Amino acid sequence: MLHHVDAREGLRRMAELVRPGGTVAFVGFANPSGAFDWACVVAGFLLTRVRGGLGYYWEDNAPIGWPPPLTMREMRQLADSEMPGATFGRALAHRYTIVWSRPAS
Repeated sequence: MLHHVDAREGLRRMAELVRPGGTVAFVGFANPSGAFDWACVVAGFLLTRVRGGLGYYWEDNAPIGWPPPLTMREMRQLADSEMPGATFGRALAHRYTIVWSRPAS
């Protein structure tokens, strides 16, 4: 959802809503920032084509805002600054994950 809103404000608001000891996780979209990111984009494209050929096709009716406003590098830096200690991961097809736990104390 962060690619649909101001990412900084979205991260801040979600951090406010997590209770001490709680965890929040995001799956979002960002533009590639380097060779590894581009490899993930290509791999995601190829996987989608293969799955489509096997009859696995899925389309949702959610509004599409493309391209994403931030790059992977920018999103990681933003997560690091707004949610210290967050785990940032890259996935296929422009996707990333952020997992953050609010300290219990």
